[in-house]
Amino acid sequence: MVRTHPLLPAHGLVRAVHRGDAADATREATPAHAKTACILSTRTAKAAVMELIAHHQGCAVKTLEGGLSTYSGALMLKRRTRAFEVSSQNVSVCFLELRAGFYLELVAPNAGQSMLANYLKAGFYHLCFLTEDIAASQIRLEKRGFCALPRFGSEAFAGRSCQFFISPERHLIELAQMSPQGFEDFFVDNIERGETSLIS
Repeated sequence: MVRTHPLLPAHGLVRAVHRGDAADATREATPAHAKTACILSTRTAKAAVMELIAHHQGCAVKTLEGGLSTYSGALMLKRRTRAFEVSSQNVSVCFLELRAGFYLELVAPNAGQSMLANYLKAGFYHLCFLTEDIAASQIRLEKRGFCALPRFGSEAFAGRSCQFFISPERHLIELAQMSPQGFEDFFVDNIERGETSLIS
């Protein structure tokens, strides 16, 4: 029984089977434009599927000291960074490692910061992903109904670009333009080794 190829015209298959060479049938009867379209389609699919890598869960806390007492103290999450002042957002943040490559980000409001107060009751309020190209990721998310908020450089990511998005379900998603290895190196360079000092 001969199985037909979805891109293979029937008359081409018959000629090849008469010659007893089904492999030649696939090569000769498959139109050149179909082969080219298949290759281009594969390349386009790879380019379109830009990998977003889960990086951290953001948790709003009244103070970093209080948050660290709970998560670094009681829950024994000892591997963490020093605190960073993210000036454009008027907050202080600190990363605690939950497992290799994934972190808990404690976010505390600085004086005059009122927007974060809306999230203090909920606590866990955003999920962050790493991306290699934040502009391309923004285009993709906006096509899927995400609302982009202004982009900013974050001291918590070595000055790299970050951006928040509101999903169609009204959830807050953050993107950070950095590689996993790049952040790991940054984390190690800024690891907190003292027991009491939070901000250097």
